[in-house]
Amino acid sequence: MPQTREHLAICELLGVNSGIVAITKCDLVDNEIAELVELEVRDLLTTSQLANAPIVRTSVESGNGLAELRDQLAETLGTFSPRPQHELIRMPIDRVFTVHGFGTVVTGTLLSGRINTGDKLELLPQSTAVTVRGLQVYGEPVESAMAGQRTAVNLQGLDISAAARGDLLATPNALSATYMLDARLDMLSGHSLEQLQRVRFHHGATEILCRVNVLEVEEIRAGGSELVQLRLETPYACAPGDRFVIRRYSPMLTIGGGTVLDNLPSKHRAGEPKTIGLLRRLEGGALKERVALLTAASGSRGADEGHLRHRTFASATHLRSVANSLADAERLVIAQQTPLIVLDSEVVNNLEETIIEAVRRQHTDHPLMPGLPKSAVAATLPRHLP
Repeated sequence: MPQTREHLAICELLGVNSGIVAITKCDLVDNEIAELVELEVRDLLTTSQLANAPIVRTSVESGNGLAELRDQLAETLGTFSPRPQHELIRMPIDRVFTVHGFGTVVTGTLLSGRINTGDKLELLPQSTAVTVRGLQVYGEPVESAMAGQRTAVNLQGLDISAAARGDLLATPNALSATYMLDARLDMLSGHSLEQLQRVRFHHGATEILCRVNVLEVEEIRAGGSELVQLRLETPYACAPGDRFVIRRYSPMLTIGGGTVLDNLPSKHRAGEPKTIGLLRRLEGGALKERVALLTAASGSRGADEGHLRHRTFASATHLRSVANSLADAERLVIAQQTPLIVLDSEVVNNLEETIIEAVRRQHTDHPLMPGLPKSAVAATLPRHLP
């Protein structure tokens, strides 16, 4: 079962920790063979996150097991919380076609947010503004589609050549396309990876060729885990925390996968301590910690609302709430509320010390002068202050 084993490995890489195993076509074998298959499957799952997943024997021909499978699906789904509908919109596109009299239609699974007829969205990586003309969910016309639903979106005035499988529909100005992603990469046992090896990057509905810049070692050993920068051959947009899979360029075998830590990084060289330190702090960090780290990394330039939205995939309202909380904790200073501009508290403290020192020198050198002109104060500070 090479394909089954590969699919199980992909589930592990994507963090899938709940599911049901269906053994199909059981009408073609006797009970003894079916029991052996079930034992083999259970043994295969032993070391995986699906070790305790229910196994159901089914047959479409006889109908055996289908009712039990439905019950297990309902029970498993009942353990999940509904996806929040107030989040920003994101839908990877897996099909593009035209319908006579309506125009271009794109389909995909809505990952987050809620799409309504008439919404203004953005098609990435092209950064094309689009308008939702109509919606269908599971083949039925609807006025809105919710996260988790298979959705067909009729886009007004968009030529079919302007969209393709692997593109992304998103809330305008929520994400930005990039040629580079910083990530934690986990290799499967039996597969290693060399510095700058060319691989296939899989995320959403896209497949992109890329090279892997390993940041701390020359080679990732089989089963190892390292910080990397993925250098994509075509631009792509994703969010921090997203899971992805990589496959060999040839033969096309799944060899690893991981988690995006920074979805809009600058280009790094291997072995940069500052970069490695930032990525380690970003790992597992909640939105509040990510905003604080990104603000600190922005230095005296500060971090504006657009920069933070693209780097966190959070709404402006949510960002302001987080910024206010960090300001109350004296971790950052809000230079402007709308649009939001923030500075790291340590940076502001250093700027204040610079000004105080300039005033002190002025009084020492020119004790009869009433004070330091604003222009002289400005000359002591970085020109790119917000």
